[in-house]
Amino acid sequence: KVNWRVLADRKHHVVLVIASGTSGEARPELRLREEWGITPRVYADNKPIEEIMEYLPPKPRRATRDGIELAIQEMNSKGAHVVASLEVDAGRAERAVIVAIGTSDATPTSEAAVQAEQEAIRRVRLAAKEGVASIERLHRQWWNEYWKLASIELPDDEYWQRFWYRQLYKFASASSESAPLVIDTCGPWIWKSGWAAIWWNLKLQRNRKSCNGMMAPG
Repeated sequence: KVNWRVLADRKHHVVLVIASGTSGEARPELRLREEWGITPRVYADNKPIEEIMEYLPPKPRRATRDGIELAIQEMNSKGAHVVASLEVDAGRAERAVIVAIGTSDATPTSEAAVQAEQEAIRRVRLAAKEGVASIERLHRQWWNEYWKLASIELPDDEYWQRFWYRQLYKFASASSESAPLVIDTCGPWIWKSGWAAIWWNLKLQRNRKSCNGMMAPG
């Protein structure tokens, strides 16, 4: 049996994954696995990759810097993102990995990769210096204070009570007063994008006046 928990640390902007196990799964190994950063539309259209290879970014490459594992993904024309991962001591027969994503929209892409790598490594090292126990304690403290600012009680409707807290959790996890991100209904954007926008498509249309699923006036 494997037990695991994940938290998004707001102080260092890293993801902390902590796992433990029993019997043959005691202290399970946690490793970073890279994925090719291409649109899933390629697979949905069922096209051979070879036909559109010239339009796709290069495949990610692996590297290691002072024990920190890296998955480096350069884009085609500009920008890159790098995922940095470091296993740290969690105690209590657990294993923990700190993960950070560094991004840059610089050109050339090789320079963007260097910038993104430096940013990801910097955050991982700061979090590792903080330590797992401290990160968890501060994380729980922040959440306990956050719930009190926007809590509602629906004692007769457990479904919507849980729904409310799930949405609150997702929004708070994807937003931070100190993160340089733009967030919309599609989620956080890692750099400036012409696609970012807000839709009101929660099926709350008035007088049946709607267009393309968006809220219509009147």
